[in-house]
Amino acid sequence: MIEFRNLKKCPLTELEDENWLCDLGFMVDVTKHLNDLNVQLQGPDQLLHSMYSKIKSFMSMLSLWEYQLKDNDCTHFPTLKKYNPTSCAQYALEYSSLLESFNARFHDIKSKQLELDVFSIPFNVTPASAPSEPQLELIKRRPGQSTKMSRLGIQSARIVPHRA
Repeated sequence: MIEFRNLKKCPLTELEDENWLCDLGFMVDVTKHLNDLNVQLQGPDQLLHSMYSKIKSFMSMLSLWEYQLKDNDCTHFPTLKKYNPTSCAQYALEYSSLLESFNARFHDIKSKQLELDVFSIPFNVTPASAPSEPQLELIKRRPGQSTKMSRLGIQSARIVPHRA
């Protein structure tokens, strides 16, 4: 491509600038990560708690990637890694900013985490910590010890009357 541009007397000096190529590689990797999340969130029959779980997972990955970039680890940035950047730390700031944007964007949903948990994993919620309306229903539907044991494949001992 460089040769073609030079032949047409329209050189692209950016393609010869290592810093610019590293920035481009970084943006390609960031776009891929965001696209992967986008694809996960698409499709029919997606419930809010499931989608929010994927977003929280992605936010955890953002934190990990930020830490790794600060440590000059480009493991999860294959395109950037091809250009052998002298330092990846500058890109950590971009991930920090992206994480702040996600936190701000999903602050409202985060404040409703307990309500989402009541809906998605009701047996892990303490009825007293749940909103007032579903508390009795949570207690009624809570599995007993024998139900928990049977789910684990443990059968309770049977009491057999003694015959003389």
